[in-house]
Amino acid sequence: MSLPHDFKEIEPYNTRKKTQPSRRKVGVFIVGSVLFLIMAIIAGLFVFQNVLRPSQQQRVINILPFMGTFLNQPDEDARIPTAEPNPNSGISAEDLLQMPFSTPTSPPQAPSPTPPEGDGG
Repeated sequence: MSLPHDFKEIEPYNTRKKTQPSRRKVGVFIVGSVLFLIMAIIAGLFVFQNVLRPSQQQRVINILPFMGTFLNQPDEDARIPTAEPNPNSGISAEDLLQMPFSTPTSPPQAPSPTPPEGDGG
């Protein structure tokens, strides 16, 4: 028994095409996954800093200690912005700082009894 002359042209038993994703589809999937991951990280940091209460933030820090670096903490050297002093004004910021908290006022005066105006009769 001899083999057929065109042995390479005989179809194999499994005639289904092997479906492999193209390189382009794989590349798009990988780039999309990386972009999604970056957006998810940014959204997670936003939620951690602006949405969660301090107790919830502490729970996250207990589980993921590196998240403590993303807490919004005010600078120790931070200052409250103030207006520039006005040289034409009679009141300066130093004067306001030196004033006592409660300024004495004159006691309210009782209204003096005055007869109603008119004829009286």
